[in-house]
Amino acid sequence: MIEIDAKGLICPQPLMLAKQALDEAIVGESICIVTDSETSMQNLMRFLADLKANPVCEQTAGSFSILATKSEESSIMKDIPCSTGNNRSLVIAITSDVMGNGSEELGKILMKAFINTIVEMEQQPTHIIFYNSGVWLAHNNSDVLASLKQLEDSGVYILVCGTCANYFEISAHIGVGQISNMYTIADTLSKAALIIRP
Repeated sequence: MIEIDAKGLICPQPLMLAKQALDEAIVGESICIVTDSETSMQNLMRFLADLKANPVCEQTAGSFSILATKSEESSIMKDIPCSTGNNRSLVIAITSDVMGNGSEELGKILMKAFINTIVEMEQQPTHIIFYNSGVWLAHNNSDVLASLKQLEDSGVYILVCGTCANYFEISAHIGVGQISNMYTIADTLSKAALIIRP
């Protein structure tokens, strides 16, 4: 078993350590990650579940122990398509629930119009990433939720920063996409052929 002490580390360090351990592990080998952060625990559980590593978490006094096992399917980040050939991967990174600076009211109107317009774009993005106050746009009560669901149904990957959703205390109210982590967000941005930040 590979043991990792991630106490005191912030995202994405625990995920990077878990990724490295899974890379080094052989199929059937287990890893154990200990963290003292509930946010890191939630990010790790999602990350390892996506990798088919069957994570199980035990909470002890002030810490979380996550046990995971490398499987044949545990290929790192296999769910994120890369740009190939002439198909340019377009990623839209949305960092706020308003567009531009100045009037907040106008900014909300512009952001709503922008997201509704994405649905009609000839070249659809491969991913839309929401972080900082942008995560509010993926909230159950968001004015653009229907458009985002339509984009997701058409094959667009929608990633919502888990640390940000936890910060604003809306993790339980995210209505579209998948709660993600900074490692996945950074990896997706690094593989993009084109990034748009409205």
